Amino acid sequence: MPIRLHFQNANRALRQRPGFTVAAVLTLALGIGATTAIYSMFDRIVVNPSIMPEPSRVVAIWEQGKPCDERDAFSLAQFRDLQEQNTSFESMSLYRRIPLSLAGDGPAEAYDGGQVSWNVFSLMNVKPLLGRTFTQAEGTFGGPDAVVLGYAMWKRRFGSDPTVIGRRLRLNGVSREVVGVLGPESLRDMLLFEVDGYIPVAPSPAQLADRIAPFGLLLARLKPGVTMASAHQDLKRVMEELGARFPVAVGKKTAWLEPITRAITTQSATPMAIGLGLAALVLLIACANVASLLLAKGLERQREMATRIALGASRSQLVGQMLAESALLALLGALGSLGVARAVMGVFPAVMAPLGDLLAVRIDGRVLVFTISLSILAVLLFGALPAWRIARLDPGALMKEGTKGSEGRTHHRLRRALVVLEVAMASCVLIGASLLLRSLSKLNEVPTGLQPGGLLTAAFILPSSKYAVPEARQAFLDVTLAKVASLPGVQAAALTTNLPLGQREGGSYDIEGQSLPKGQVNSGEERGITPGYFSALGIPLLRGRTFMDQDVNGVCIINETLARKHWPGEDPLGKRLSVEGPSGPWLSVVGVSTPVRQTMGQPLVPEVFVPLSRKVAADGTYIALRTSGSPQTLIPALREAMRSLDPDLALLQARTGDELLTHNMVMMVGRVSGYLTGGLGLLALLLAGGGLYGILSFQVAMRTREIGIRMAMGATIQAVIRMVLSDGLRMVGWGLALGVPGGFALGYAISTQLFGIVPADPLTFIAVPLVLAAVAVASCLGPARRAAHLEPSAALREG
Repeated sequence: MPIRLHFQNANRALRQRPGFTVAAVLTLALGIGATTAIYSMFDRIVVNPSIMPEPSRVVAIWEQGKPCDERDAFSLAQFRDLQEQNTSFESMSLYRRIPLSLAGDGPAEAYDGGQVSWNVFSLMNVKPLLGRTFTQAEGTFGGPDAVVLGYAMWKRRFGSDPTVIGRRLRLNGVSREVVGVLGPESLRDMLLFEVDGYIPVAPSPAQLADRIAPFGLLLARLKPGVTMASAHQDLKRVMEELGARFPVAVGKKTAWLEPITRAITTQSATPMAIGLGLAALVLLIACANVASLLLAKGLERQREMATRIALGASRSQLVGQMLAESALLALLGALGSLGVARAVMGVFPAVMAPLGDLLAVRIDGRVLVFTISLSILAVLLFGALPAWRIARLDPGALMKEGTKGSEGRTHHRLRRALVVLEVAMASCVLIGASLLLRSLSKLNEVPTGLQPGGLLTAAFILPSSKYAVPEARQAFLDVTLAKVASLPGVQAAALTTNLPLGQREGGSYDIEGQSLPKGQVNSGEERGITPGYFSALGIPLLRGRTFMDQDVNGVCIINETLARKHWPGEDPLGKRLSVEGPSGPWLSVVGVSTPVRQTMGQPLVPEVFVPLSRKVAADGTYIALRTSGSPQTLIPALREAMRSLDPDLALLQARTGDELLTHNMVMMVGRVSGYLTGGLGLLALLLAGGGLYGILSFQVAMRTREIGIRMAMGATIQAVIRMVLSDGLRMVGWGLALGVPGGFALGYAISTQLFGIVPADPLTFIAVPLVLAAVAVASCLGPARRAAHLEPSAALREG
């Protein structure tokens, strides 16, 4: 029989059973759609984060070797040395994110920017949509000031005007010529988040002499034929030579590298892989559900099939029709899944902000291929069993039966086995989701050391053209602090070089009288602050005092982590340390503060606080305000205050204390993982409950005569209900017996993603079986009540 006829017959058969068709298509659409949506995110973030040619040759390089074992950015001086002395890379570039302040006719506007080496676009094989990228002269100190606009900023701010090339924009107080505009996809070549504009790195002689201050991420392109291993050895050689020349700044630190595609997905790859794995289980549950429906319908159609065989139809023709029906269901499910996937993708950016740009995924050719592949797999998974049953059909035996087909022992066991597998897989998904959600809850409960309620933070950048000398910068900071402290509702105000829970600032220190082995350093955070810092952020001082206005040199404040590390059991007040090397100058400890988390889920690190006048930041200054009312309502007044002080300044990253916590990358990744797995857990629960409901309803229909006989012989309604309930709960019990051990294995497999709980979390392994049991009871009640209300005489006549 031609394939076309198979599909025509399949279409006719499905139209005759609309309820069955809708249930099967909806089940497949949910299973395939959820998996497609999560795969699209996995593909966007992990599999294909970059569209550049030969991405495997582009690597990210980090400095490594501090006791905290964190990835550290290179200084500009170390970047220059590595660039000049390596033999493995054809080009190297620096990259870091910075805020941009665009001043014009109205108030200054804030944008997200990137500061890059002049050759970064050629290294990444990024071509501009308009104009050109940077020249070497523009990456030289004192060279022309230029900017390359991102596509989003060009479209939103300048209305896609092609004449923007050559226009001069005042960015961070510097007049820069627009030399190019990037295309809509080129931002993916640089990193996963959207960037509005790029300015070149043009280091001054003073910056090139500083080997301590970290600058940014080092990117490099391997020479053809050079392996990662040989490049690592080359970098190790250069770092050893630098360590011998600069024992304090470099010492025994080394360089660590990995492909750029892995570097930008390190934090999200594992959660995305877990989400995709759980989505695959949900798809299997959906396929088992549909296979169970097809087996039930196949049983009802056994007499029809037997008659067709008796009239001369071959078994291969009947198998072909069954597979055509499965393929048609899969096709309809795939079409429906695209709508489900699109709806889920639309929810991602809104629900999981501020990862909106990262999660702005869409259905492209790769996702369509994945969806089609899933549909083919679904046909094989749920269509094979019914087709196999038809191939083994005995028409002679069936023709001797009555009007209704009977469910054989093999058929009965297959359907029950499918439900058991559904429950087992659903329990695995629910256990995984519960563990990750419990972990996120524990992470939220970790004390940060500060009080987010009533806290408002923001940042600004002082244009180097206006505030070139430290005295001018310090004078402006003094005026700024007085201005923002006088705003209505402000209880405490402070300025600082960096905020907790943000980008690590880094630093090292030496303790007077405590020597270290050659090449080793005490690693921690050095932060410049004004006297009101601890009050503004709600960080308690444990001992001593905060800074006073007259404190400029010779004093510091440390956190309790540093005090316990170096002076356990001693009073740290009056002890001395240096942040500029083992020869001093020495700073006396005048206070000890409560430790504050720098990264959620990570150990506390030592912190040294110095007066802001000692450490005026060239890249930006942060404002911290403690307010008596809602911090959000103070943002317009703060913005206006900054504009009145300098129209070129834009208020950047204005966030409340709660937003400061939610914008932490660890928390963002944790929320994404929690939302994904939680949604999959609910879907798995829904599908498993639906599968159980379906098989019990079918079994009640098939056992109508038996139930009628039981009731005619005196069985009570309660006894019939117990019979149906016990049948359903036995299947759930067997499913849990298989699923809970699988959940234990899954818990240990994802243990690196858990915080504050063990993989065998007792609450999870008690709650999940109880929830599944409750859903099972709810699913059984409908069929049980229908069975209990059967009229015995009617049931006997039907049988």
